[in-house]
Amino acid sequence: MSIATLDDAVVDGGGDEGSPTTKADKPKRKFRRLTDRQIIRRLENDTLLVCLFEGIAYRKLRGEWIELTCFYDRRGRKSVCIYSKNRRRKIMLNRLVWIAAHRRPIPRGHDIHHKNKNRHDYCWANLECLENEAHKRKHEGF
Repeated sequence: MSIATLDDAVVDGGGDEGSPTTKADKPKRKFRRLTDRQIIRRLENDTLLVCLFEGIAYRKLRGEWIELTCFYDRRGRKSVCIYSKNRRRKIMLNRLVWIAAHRRPIPRGHDIHHKNKNRHDYCWANLECLENEAHKRKHEGF
């Protein structure tokens, strides 16, 4: 007699044969990270569209534009999830708008800052790219 582990626990009723389906039987879909350059490529190929004034992201599906679902993290930052084949990326909306407006990746060690300090204003003119230390200094008294 063997001891079953938690990973071998029954997930659902299984098939017609009566054999249970286990978690180990289901293949996990592995996603690789979608890079800034790949996001730029999708913007240039017209498969991703970002409204630079309202901060709304769309993707093309079967010839029609569909709005991407936004979600908020624990700190209240608005993000979207972009999928492409075996790649995915959760990205904050202010970063996506900045990338779409400037058509270049955000350099390492930089953050996107809201100039008017309203983090719900995603207009591209309100966003600037700052080094991490300069960004922290701007928020010290905030």
